[in-house]
Amino acid sequence: MSQELAKRCIWLNRVYTPIEKTPENLSSGEAELHRRLNNLQRDLRNQLAEKHIVRIPVKFVDGGLNMQISEHVQYINQVTVHLRKHLMEMVNSIIEEHQSKTLLKPYYGIDASLFEELNQQTSFCQKAAQSSTNRERTVNDIKTYVTGTATSPLIIYGPDGCGKTTLMSRVAQCLLQWLPEAFVLLRFAGISAQSSTIEQLLNSITTQCSLLTYGHKSHCSHDVKIYEKVLLDVLAVAGVQRPIIILLDGIDQIKSVNAKTMDWLPVNLPENIKLILSVTSLNQFHDSIMKKLGNESFIKMPSLGENEAKGILLSSVMQYNHSINSKIQDCVLKSVQECTLPLYSKVLAWQTSWWADKEHNVIPKGNVVDQLDLMLDELEAILGVTQVHHALAIMTCTKHGITDSEMIDLLAFDELFQSTSTYVSWAPACLTWSRLNKHLAPFVQWTLTGGVLCIQWKDNMLRQAVVARYQKYTEWANKMLYDYYVFKEAKMSDLNHRSVMKFLLQGGNGLKDIHDRMVAVYEENSPFYFEAKYWCKQFKGAIHSYVED
Repeated sequence: MSQELAKRCIWLNRVYTPIEKTPENLSSGEAELHRRLNNLQRDLRNQLAEKHIVRIPVKFVDGGLNMQISEHVQYINQVTVHLRKHLMEMVNSIIEEHQSKTLLKPYYGIDASLFEELNQQTSFCQKAAQSSTNRERTVNDIKTYVTGTATSPLIIYGPDGCGKTTLMSRVAQCLLQWLPEAFVLLRFAGISAQSSTIEQLLNSITTQCSLLTYGHKSHCSHDVKIYEKVLLDVLAVAGVQRPIIILLDGIDQIKSVNAKTMDWLPVNLPENIKLILSVTSLNQFHDSIMKKLGNESFIKMPSLGENEAKGILLSSVMQYNHSINSKIQDCVLKSVQECTLPLYSKVLAWQTSWWADKEHNVIPKGNVVDQLDLMLDELEAILGVTQVHHALAIMTCTKHGITDSEMIDLLAFDELFQSTSTYVSWAPACLTWSRLNKHLAPFVQWTLTGGVLCIQWKDNMLRQAVVARYQKYTEWANKMLYDYYVFKEAKMSDLNHRSVMKFLLQGGNGLKDIHDRMVAVYEENSPFYFEAKYWCKQFKGAIHSYVED
């Protein structure tokens, strides 16, 4: 047993009184079992610390434990108390150890939040670069810009799902070969809290540039106009020392972005500074930048050839399935003739993985939007229509994603995710959430936000499809989230509310009646419907055990 495992092991040693005697005339099988038991006990005594060995005496009787004997009932109670105590101590130590390892601390004056942001951006870049396609001509055009004398920003544009993010990731890896002495500042918009708004994005970039230039972070008002001036000033000084290349991917996908919020984008950059942005084509944002910078600053993402699209499709199919029957393979390959977007190939390949072990016809739609709709149709057929509606609506309405425990809590309060046939009524919430994660694995990502891992959409086009499809559930999801977090913060400390609810519940009142009567009495101080629902189920013993102080 390793030292790490020994720290997480508890031995409940049952000590019989009087001591159990070893029977005589044991068979060879029984003798072997006794030998193994003695060896196991010896090893445990040698490898476990004394505090991990719990010795509890119990009266020996033939036939084992008997709950009709008071000493045995007392023994079970002692086992429960000791086990709870040791497990709580063990879990707390594991959490503290994990937090001490993962907690980012300031280093040479650099704020921990910037470290967290750079780690997230770098990790995302490395993963995205693995899926990059052959775009040598576009890469060479970007290289010409980086190594040339152009002073305006460079804009890479193309439709949703054409591979702009993977191209930017690949360019980021090539930059150090093209200009080894350059600093590279890389941001993928929307993948973290620090890149979710224009203000946060500019703050993050300005802070990093200031640290590289002056050795300390900049201190200025959190305003786009201020960042516009401060960032240019910092870049002008930094460019004298060495080249700086800034890559901003998906800048038009940031929340609340519009032509007005992009006034900070300079027409001319300081010397030795390069700025590369990627945007979606054929929208208001793209048109406004083109008017500001001119056509010469734009590079269009080229369409993939049919053979390249087939290669992406087959490699994705093999990655997701490891094998696929020839009928499905021929079917999906033919559809690539209609749409060569990398995202279309990825969605189509992922759908084949859902039915790898079943007879099922995969229906290619010939375009990304319809294929995403079909994927959501099949997801609803597998997991349940309303269940998918509610879960994805909650996930889409979150600002920076949602943690595993928060989502399970929210679903557990939804009657759609409850069952009387399971050991705990909210078990379907856990099962549905895990299956949903599995079926959407390539399109979601886990990111570190405020020290906790949250799940959020990885692909903006799928996120838009989900928002449009489940728009009528937005108000419901926002209310669920609001009630949940307000309830979580308040921790339901008013015991009087609980007592009243328990009294009304015992009187045969339903949930709605209980909440309406409390609103009538307590008015603005009444509990939320979410809270009333929680405690009514709690008093029925359906959800959790809650310890009152």
